[in-house]
Amino acid sequence: QVSDPSESRGNTITARELLDRGAEQLQSGLEDRPRVRAKMLDAIGTVYVQLGLFDEGEKLLRQAFDLRRNQLGPDDLDTAESVHDLGSLAEKKGDFDAAEKRYLEALALRSKDGAGGDAKSARLLSDLCFVYVEQARFDRAQEFGERALALREKLSGPDSDDVADSLTTLAYVHFKQGQYAEAARML
Repeated sequence: QVSDPSESRGNTITARELLDRGAEQLQSGLEDRPRVRAKMLDAIGTVYVQLGLFDEGEKLLRQAFDLRRNQLGPDDLDTAESVHDLGSLAEKKGDFDAAEKRYLEALALRSKDGAGGDAKSARLLSDLCFVYVEQARFDRAQEFGERALALREKLSGPDSDDVADSLTTLAYVHFKQGQYAEAARML
C-alpha cells in the first residue's frame, strides 16, 4: 500500500518505516492464522536483526517462538526455525554460549522430526562450526564444519554455492589455528 502514490502522497518511505508498520500491524493481525502470523513475525524480526536493531528484532523473534511453541508444539519444525533464529541473534550479539545452546536445540528438534538431513540442518551445522571457532573449540568446529560440508555435498553436489560456503568456513577454522597452508587449500 505504501508504494501506491495515492497512499504515500509523494513521501519517501524508508525500509525501517515499512518494518515498523508491519510489526505494528502484526501485534493484532492474523490472530486466526497463527502459522502465518509467526512466519511474518519471524521474517520482520530477522530483518531487524540484520539491520543491527537487536532489541526490535528480539521482541518479534520471541513472539514468533512463543506463538509457534504454544500453537504448533515444541517439536514442530517451525518452532525449530524460531530456535535457530534466536541462536542467530545471540551469535550476532556475541553471546556464543547462548548461540551454541540454541543451535544444538534446533538441530536436535530437526533430527527428532527426521529432517536432520536437509539444507536447514546443514546451515545449523555450519553456524555451530562458526560458534565453535569463536569459542576457540577448534576440534568441535572442525567436526561440525565437516558434517555441514558432507551434507551439503550430498544435497547440492560438489560445485554448489553451499559447498563453497562450507569450504570457506572450514578454511576459517584452519586460519584461526594458524594453519595457513590448509586454509589456502580449502579456499
